Amino acid sequence: MSQAVLIGIIVGVLAVGTGAAGAWGMRRQISESARVIAVPDTAPEAAFVGGAQAATVQVTWPLARLEFFSWGIRLRSNWRFLRFLPMSFPTWEARYAELATIKSVLAAAGSGVRFAVTGSPDAVVFWSSRVFWASQNPEILDRLEAAGATVDRTVISLRQAGGVYRHW
Repeated sequence: MSQAVLIGIIVGVLAVGTGAAGAWGMRRQISESARVIAVPDTAPEAAFVGGAQAATVQVTWPLARLEFFSWGIRLRSNWRFLRFLPMSFPTWEARYAELATIKSVLAAAGSGVRFAVTGSPDAVVFWSSRVFWASQNPEILDRLEAAGATVDRTVISLRQAGGVYRHW
C-alpha cells in the first residue's frame, strides 16, 4: 500500500470520527433544552405551526408545532421523522400552573410567544411569521389566558423579555 493511500485512509477515518463526535455533541447540547414531564397521552385540543427557539437550537416555520392540552402546552418538531434528526427541536412541555408570565415578543425572525417555567432562567419561544401575527398569536394568547396562565400582551423585544439563553 502506498504512503498516499495510507494517509488518505487516516484522514478519512479522522474526518468521519470528528463528524460523528460533532453530531453527538450537538445532539447532547440540544437535548439539554428539552423539558418532558409526566402527562396523559391525549390528542391536542389545538395546534399551531411555526418556528421555535430554545437556548441551543432554533428552527424556522414550518418546523415547530405548539400544541394545547387540558393539562398544558407542548412545543416540539412538527414532523415525526424530524424528531430523530440531531438538529431537531427538542420537546418542551409545561403545565399551565407552572408557566411564568407569558410574553409577546418581536424579533427579526417575526413575532412570537415566549414561555418560561417559574423559577427557571431557561425559556423557549414559539415564532409565527409576521403574516400570521394578526390571526395566530392573539388566538394563542387567548387560549393561554382561558387556561389560567398569566399573559403579558405588550409586544417587546426578545432581549427585553429575558431571551432564551441558558445561564451556564
